[in-house]
Amino acid sequence: MKQDVVVVGGGLSGFTAALMCAEQGAAVTLIFAGAGTLPLSGGVIDVLGFDGQKREVQNPAAALSALPSKHPYRKMGVESLQGAIDWFKDFAARYGHPYEGELTTQIPVATAAGTIKPTCLAPRSLNGSPLVAAKRIVVVGIVGLKDFYERLVAAALPKIFADKEITAVTVDLHIGGKRDMTMLDVARRLDEPKTQEAFVNALKPYVANETAFVTGQILGMNSVTAVDTEERLGAPIRETTGLPPAVNGLRLAKIYERAIIDAKINTVRGAKVIAAKRDGRRIVSVTAKAAARENEYFADAFILATGGFYGGGIVMERFNEPYEPIFNLPVDFIAETDDDLPTDIFAGVPQKFALTGLMTDEHLRSIDGAGKLVAENLFVVGKNLSGYDYCFEHSGNGVALASAYKASHECLCLK
Repeated sequence: MKQDVVVVGGGLSGFTAALMCAEQGAAVTLIFAGAGTLPLSGGVIDVLGFDGQKREVQNPAAALSALPSKHPYRKMGVESLQGAIDWFKDFAARYGHPYEGELTTQIPVATAAGTIKPTCLAPRSLNGSPLVAAKRIVVVGIVGLKDFYERLVAAALPKIFADKEITAVTVDLHIGGKRDMTMLDVARRLDEPKTQEAFVNALKPYVANETAFVTGQILGMNSVTAVDTEERLGAPIRETTGLPPAVNGLRLAKIYERAIIDAKINTVRGAKVIAAKRDGRRIVSVTAKAAARENEYFADAFILATGGFYGGGIVMERFNEPYEPIFNLPVDFIAETDDDLPTDIFAGVPQKFALTGLMTDEHLRSIDGAGKLVAENLFVVGKNLSGYDYCFEHSGNGVALASAYKASHECLCLK
């Protein structure tokens, strides 16, 4: 059966594009191969954390005009980015996982290394503003919890908060036996009222005026538990970033899963799109393979959200020869030699290879190096886009949302 839109890819940009199209009345098929990338992310929305000189951006909206002309934000415009931010905040709030923040400011988020990173939107449990305002910070670890080292965090934080009293405490909740626990293990147990009560009671002796607590991503598998724990404690308790699978990434993935079901999107899981059929400059269908079976999916428009190098949307089997494996789209790539690479991997400079991606026009349709349209009904989103280093500038999830917003509206104009 022919659909209005087929979305290929299951990360933040793919899920968001599918939902936005469905909310506008489109019949949508969403095809993705794995579990999606949301559990691998911290779940915060970085729009633009740093500029090209690695200086922290204070106002992301104001900084967009200084970006290079090839940057996706410059093509999409601040209107698409603001529309995407507004949509995301409304969506997350409706599904019980509200986010805080605005496009004109940054939120401080504590990291598991004891540093502070800027982000645009974060759930309350990761909004580190109370840590900035507090006079005393207590870093909380759990007996048996691996991947979060409270004493390391407490030792690093004074470099940022020299005027604050910072201490580390370790709480024994008697939940792990003799085995190591992940943050996911502890978060699941803290959803249990008895374990939550024990956790709160263990921290109450440390509560005093202008004290804030910080811990790993352990405050339940949904934001309700995190907020309830803070209210029971009577003091701010905030989470740091964490190693994947990150609890907040799983929280976000859970609400997207619910929303996709509610929107009645035809979802094809565990299938890899291996080919596409064309009629001139139009894509007619894609073929997806699951196990030994292949199926063809027809649509008026297609959105490509396969994640660039990161997700296998762009492949480079031979050095300096990247290609897009489904539609054979032209790849914008700067060939490099060993001499072009920095000798220090922590040099703090942008990487040319990170700019690799698919070229698009202002509507996010694929174009070639001469600016000629490749496919008039194929739209490119997320990390497939060329012209930005999402890791260096901390912009990945912002571009994912903005491009999903732009593509979902543009592709439905074809109807």
